[in-house]
Amino acid sequence: MVPKRHSSYLRLVADAPVREEPPVTAAFRANVRLAHAIAFRILGREGEVEDLLQDLFVAAQRDLGDLSNEFSVRKWFTVATVRLARRRSRRQRLLRFFGFDEPILCDVPSTEATPEQRAQVIALNTTLGLLSLELRVAWTLRHLEGLSLAEVAEACDCSLATAKRRIAAAADVIEGVWNG
Repeated sequence: MVPKRHSSYLRLVADAPVREEPPVTAAFRANVRLAHAIAFRILGREGEVEDLLQDLFVAAQRDLGDLSNEFSVRKWFTVATVRLARRRSRRQRLLRFFGFDEPILCDVPSTEATPEQRAQVIALNTTLGLLSLELRVAWTLRHLEGLSLAEVAEACDCSLATAKRRIAAAADVIEGVWNG
């Protein structure tokens, strides 16, 4: 469960389209909630996600060519978000190593959640924080975002077999922590 309180940036970007806006801006607006959800689950902090979304917008203007196929555009946003989030996550890990950053996955669930749901989300975030970046990304895309195995493999830039192995390895760790 992602917190219901989205940043003001996300609300501003996801509002109703402006007349005669460029097609890339409309595509970004249509996919920003998906990108936000993926980035938040990988990075865990709203400030990092907002920065990523800004970088994603710049990348979309620079790299997103064909906007005629909605499925392809959505796939581009998914893959680009995962790549940017992985890069940011590696930077976070390096900063933490040198003592310049706080741990990831520190945001709490929605205040509208029950105490049990809040405890489960916090426990899951803590457990996901134990996983390597590759395992966490694959498991998150499959089980929290509902992507198909093929979509997970493409977003993670790996083979289908590798995506399956990563998801299974993450599930083993999560199950071991929760049942251990």
